[in-house]
Formats: sequence, structure tokens, C-alpha cells
Amino acid sequence: LCDECSANYFGASCSPCSSCFENAECLDGLQGNGSCVCLSGWEGYFCNISQEVGIDIFAQTEPVPLQIDATEAIESVAVSSDLRVIAASFPSDSVNGVSSGSILVWERQNVSTSLKTLTPAKLTDPD
Repeated sequence: LCDECSANYFGASCSPCSSCFENAECLDGLQGNGSCVCLSGWEGYFCNISQEVGIDIFAQTEPVPLQIDATEAIESVAVSSDLRVIAASFPSDSVNGVSSGSILVWERQNVSTSLKTLTPAKLTDPD
């Protein structure tokens, strides 16, 4: 057990905080619970709505096409709760055939990084 926790760690065992959004901070320290709370002036589930002007910063985000092979059909898409990681799964792989699925993963350092600038990592099931 810990006597004190470093920043972004919480509880008696100093567990790492979950990833908070840019306009939020972790309730850290021995008495913290690791949850994220909006910084002053921000509200909403993702702390994305400015209380001063009522602007939703995600509403201003332009949709971007993801870099994928147009011959492959997307089976499902998943987005991390902090909006930094996007994964798209494919039931078959254009290189390894119909019995081999694949997943493309886009990861960014923060939500202000445009997905247009990222090249996805490709994970392939060889079987």
C-alpha cells in the first residue's frame, strides 16, 4: 500500500487513472477514485461543451474518411471512450484470403490530432 500517490494515480494501491479528456482531470491521490471530472468552464459527458459560449467542440469536428482498402467490407467499428483509438474489423483479408480476418487500428495522442494524418496499424489473423 502507498503513503501517497503520484499525479494521475489513485487509491491505497496507487492504481493508474483512466484516460481523461483534454478538458478534464483525474480525481487522483490516496482519497481519489480515479474518475474524471470536467475542468472549470466545461460540462457534458466528454467535457466537450463550453459553459461560457455553449459550444460543443466535437460538433465542430469534420468527418474524415478512414484509409481503408475499398475492396474490403467493414464488419464493425469500435471507438475508445476517450476518442483516441478507433478500430475497424474485416471478416476477410485482401492479402491472406477469406479465412483470415484483420483489424485496422488508428491511435492518436489526443483528440485534437486529425485522423487524416494517421496511418492505421493492421492486425491480421493468419489462420
